[in-house]
Amino acid sequence: MAAIVDVIWTEDNRLLIDTEDNVEIVQPHSDKNYVIERYSKAKVLNDSRYTYFDGKYSRYNEQVNYIRLYVKENYATDRANKKIK
Repeated sequence: MAAIVDVIWTEDNRLLIDTEDNVEIVQPHSDKNYVIERYSKAKVLNDSRYTYFDGKYSRYNEQVNYIRLYVKENYATDRANKKIK
């Protein structure tokens, strides 16, 4: 299984997670500096702030700080060390 995950760092200390699939986002307790949210939670607003349409595809604006991850396998485990599906 492969997935594309985009992580956007916003100016107001949020990490916006944009994925093709519906995934669960868990806020780490050790890092209070960022709030982690799904991009789709406010998709229309986020699209207007962070993207533009180049005629073929939606792209992130040049001033947007983001990273695109290609995830091939899920090796994540929960706190009980059970594999997360």
